[in-house]
Amino acid sequence: MKAKEGLALLNGTQFSLSYASFICSSAYKIFHVYNEIAALSMEAFACSVSPFDPLIHQIRPHEGQVLTAKRIYNLLYGSSLRNLHL
Repeated sequence: MKAKEGLALLNGTQFSLSYASFICSSAYKIFHVYNEIAALSMEAFACSVSPFDPLIHQIRPHEGQVLTAKRIYNLLYGSSLRNLHL
């Protein structure tokens, strides 16, 4: 493959689209891992779970905020943290 042929592949829309879908897929996976890391950190530091209560996030229901709070709250289901800071 010559230099210009490689450049043509990199500048093509097919490459850009495939790279964008790879990045979106990676970001989606990382998003879930971050929620799990946050829940584990909260468990390790004995943090209050009350900021993640779904009722609090109904006041300003920003979609990403509500989703993240719900996931962290559900990840801590059965944890002793739920009753720790009442």
